[in-house]
Amino acid sequence: MQKRQLFKSAASFGALALGASAGLVPARAGADLSNPMQTRRTGMSHSTFLMIKVPAEHADAFVDFYVERRILDECKETIPGLIRGELLKSSQGDGQICVLCQWTDKDAYNQWLASPVRAKQSDDAMVFFDDAGFTAEDMHTLEFDSAQAV
Repeated sequence: MQKRQLFKSAASFGALALGASAGLVPARAGADLSNPMQTRRTGMSHSTFLMIKVPAEHADAFVDFYVERRILDECKETIPGLIRGELLKSSQGDGQICVLCQWTDKDAYNQWLASPVRAKQSDDAMVFFDDAGFTAEDMHTLEFDSAQAV
C-alpha cells in the first residue's frame, strides 16, 4: 500500500497517465488512470532467448555453422512475426551462445515452433554436432513478454 501511495504522488506517474490518455500507453477500457495498478501496456512483443552451451573450443565453429546455415535468415523469411533475431556469443569465452529473437507476439513464436523450416534446421544442427564430434552441453529457451520498451 505504501508503494502505491508513493507511486501515486510521483511526478512520473502524471506523465504515465498523460501518455495513456494520449494513446501512447493504452489503458484497459474503463481504467482509473489515477491508479497505476489499472494501467497496462498492450501491443508489446514476446522475446525468446535460446541458450546453447557448447564446449568453449567449439563456440566459433558453432557460430559459423549457424550463420552459414542461415538459420536466422530463414526464420525471418518464413515467419512475418519475427521482428529481429540476433546470434550472441559470450564475451567470457565459456562457450555460451544466445539466440535472441523478438516476436510480434507469442503466436508468431508458436508459428516458428511448428514450422517445417525449423524442423529441418534442427535436423541439420544434429548432423553438425555429429560431424563436429561434440554436442550441446545444455540447451533451453527462456521466454518473456515485454512489460516496457523505451
